[in-house]
Amino acid sequence: MDIKERLERVLHKVSRPARYVGGELNMIKKSPESQSVRVCLAFPDIYDIGQSFMGFYILYHILNKRGGTLCERTFAPWVDMEAIMREENIPLWSLESFLPVSSFDVVGFTLQYELHYATVLNMLDLAGIPVRACDRDETHPLIFGGGPCCINPEPVAEFFDAFLLGDGEEAFPEMLDVVERRRKSGLSRAATLRELARVGGVYVPSLYSPQYAADGSFMGMEAVEGAPMPVVARFVERLKPEYYPEHPLVPLCEVVHDRLAVEIARGCSRGCRFCSAGLTYRPKRERPVNEIVEQIVRGIRSTGWEDVGLVSLSTSDYSGLEELIAGIGSALNGQVVSVSLSSMRADNFSVKMAEAVAGGRKSSLTFAVEAGTQRLRDVINKNLTEEQLLETLTTALKGGWDGFKLYFMIGLPTETGEDAVAIANLLNVINSLLKRFGGHRVNVTLSSFAPKPMTPFQREPQNSVAELTEKAKLVRQFFRSKSITIKTDDPLVSMLECRLGRGDRRTDAIIMDAWKRGCRLDGWSENFNAVLWQEAFGRAGIRLEEGGGGSDTDSVLPWSHLSYGIDESYLLRERERALKGESTADCSETCQNCGSFAPFCALMKKSSGHASPEVKTTPAKSSSRNTLYGRKRKAVPGRAGVPFLLDTRFRIKFAKTNAVRFTGHLDLVRLFDRAMRRAEIPIAHSQGFHPHPKISFCPPLPLGMKSVAEYADFTLQKPFPHIEDVLRTVLVDGFELIDIRSIPDKAESLNAIVALAEYFVPCTVDSECVAALNRMLGQENITIERTTKKGPKTVDIRPGIAELNPAADGSGFSMLLSSSADMTVKPTEVIGYLFKGDIPDGVTRTEQYAVLNGERVTPFDVIW
Repeated sequence: MDIKERLERVLHKVSRPARYVGGELNMIKKSPESQSVRVCLAFPDIYDIGQSFMGFYILYHILNKRGGTLCERTFAPWVDMEAIMREENIPLWSLESFLPVSSFDVVGFTLQYELHYATVLNMLDLAGIPVRACDRDETHPLIFGGGPCCINPEPVAEFFDAFLLGDGEEAFPEMLDVVERRRKSGLSRAATLRELARVGGVYVPSLYSPQYAADGSFMGMEAVEGAPMPVVARFVERLKPEYYPEHPLVPLCEVVHDRLAVEIARGCSRGCRFCSAGLTYRPKRERPVNEIVEQIVRGIRSTGWEDVGLVSLSTSDYSGLEELIAGIGSALNGQVVSVSLSSMRADNFSVKMAEAVAGGRKSSLTFAVEAGTQRLRDVINKNLTEEQLLETLTTALKGGWDGFKLYFMIGLPTETGEDAVAIANLLNVINSLLKRFGGHRVNVTLSSFAPKPMTPFQREPQNSVAELTEKAKLVRQFFRSKSITIKTDDPLVSMLECRLGRGDRRTDAIIMDAWKRGCRLDGWSENFNAVLWQEAFGRAGIRLEEGGGGSDTDSVLPWSHLSYGIDESYLLRERERALKGESTADCSETCQNCGSFAPFCALMKKSSGHASPEVKTTPAKSSSRNTLYGRKRKAVPGRAGVPFLLDTRFRIKFAKTNAVRFTGHLDLVRLFDRAMRRAEIPIAHSQGFHPHPKISFCPPLPLGMKSVAEYADFTLQKPFPHIEDVLRTVLVDGFELIDIRSIPDKAESLNAIVALAEYFVPCTVDSECVAALNRMLGQENITIERTTKKGPKTVDIRPGIAELNPAADGSGFSMLLSSSADMTVKPTEVIGYLFKGDIPDGVTRTEQYAVLNGERVTPFDVIW
């Protein structure tokens, strides 16, 4: 039995099974046997998080375009699935082909967050791959790492064969060239690693040995002969259109950022001294407006997404933003598609821009203020004044926005108690401003500062938990408003981020210890176990809650042998300016001579760093189908034989099989809505700031069950010819259209008329089975415990069991169960009662019925 078959037997036991089955729209499926290199991209968090990460699907697109390459995906299982995998001995698999992850040539992990480290080990273990690189042999995949955490990969260096520093669009395919040569020429694992080290931007930890002084302090790295020193990160000079997929993958279930994410720029010129990304992704590179708009138009056509997210480190700093928003509006004119920005700055906020992006919706705006005093904002080089912030809030309030989110940090370098009190005072001023406009809601988040590698604050000590707790207490003590809500994070999470982010290779033993004792999925509050991490650090002689971890300016840092183009002299210079409270200008205005990439940075300003002067894009496709609304109206039978003419409201019957059967009810609505968008069928929407498509379905089908009798109603804005033919071409695999009919505008909803559902349960029908069915029908009461939002509830399901009929050929039995609002019986409840909890494979909903004048009729046979 292969992995897919084994999974289908257990998926009904886990939450959100659609995470584990693949089958998404635009998924790339290849024959593994026909490809010369197999790569599995791994994200050390659950599908909901990983599939939202833009860099992940950029690499998925680029690697699958490479000739002879199979690129598939895997994610960390949630705790319920992991328990089943270990119990049933199911190895970690890829979503496209359900291949064991251990069967790939390369497994490439995205290291997005320090708290993912224990999950990396857990995924390797679930895949049956030795956790430490030194324990792997020629039969095991090469384990690559990349992403933001590679600015200091030393804490996890012993677990990886190679790291890719910086941008991967060009470097990753070059790494695969080496892997392909290995397969063709039989290179050993050791020889392959030496070849990989010759690829620009690739760091192979086994070729470097950390050196320590007698007191245990880190003294630097010693490289084997031929290994580069330092290892210089890769960057792409231009964000080329071919880096981005024309047909982005669309999840079957909702993910954290369920939208078309489009990168508009990479890097940032602001120079915030706490931000590693803003420094290590220098120089800033902007994409031309026309290329972005063209990508959005293609992406919406291909996916049917209803939201576009413009992504960069500082989106409101994009030089052609107003032109871009105008171009998107023109290209998507008439489509119900919203645009969102990943970040807005309070010092360049524009009501005009915000209104254009919001599309009439004014729910909330988010601003990162970071500190309460100008002195401290100058220390961190956050070039924002209190006057600018208040002016921005006033402008937004006048413009009609009714809510705000403000972010502050506590524990910043040189911060005092007075700085913490100043946050409260600033919030009090903001509260007074809000009252002038009738009061509005504001949510404030206080985050604990964690010094990051390759920033001017990389050598600073971190506040202890006690210090951070006291500063948060001061903010609350001097804060006087009930309309502003303050939320603080767990300081121990920040302690862990800092220790894992700035650790050397000896940190790997702590990570291994914590994982073995149960740490994984630590980014989720319900899974984060502070005690286990404190104990793991404690066994290494480190009190996690004390913070600390600073170093003097003469010491060698664990990441000193790696270069992201930022000179140490620049970082030290910026640190000195910070301690003096001096700010530094935006490097797009004045070059700060930050490092070796500075000449290229100047070139970028002259050539490719700005938006194109003219938007040239293909407008949203106006299909000939959309202009042919003059088709003959379809007559359907009505009361007393009176025909009525309909062409805007329809009822469909469809099958739900394959991966789609693991999607929930709301996900099904989204899938259908997006299919209509791809077909450019003018679905009608509700009114208001948050319009919803006018689509309604029958009572939900239990996750994992098949159906050949699902029904849905939908309404169009205007007639659409050949709708049946068009729908058949755009529905995702497993969502099969069976029939479609026009219905009157005033026809009752499916939920109002459907009262019964019929199911077929495949099983061996012997005398024991027949006796069990008869016993069930003979009982007056059958009580079960049903889990509801309000807790457990005892329910008598016997009144809702209409029929239980064995099949004449002995292949199973059918069930006719109530599905009305007054009495709903789930098929799993009946089957579970009969089979003591086990659910046979292949249970199928075969029909649904309304009851009219004592007769059962299908939703298609209702006469209006």
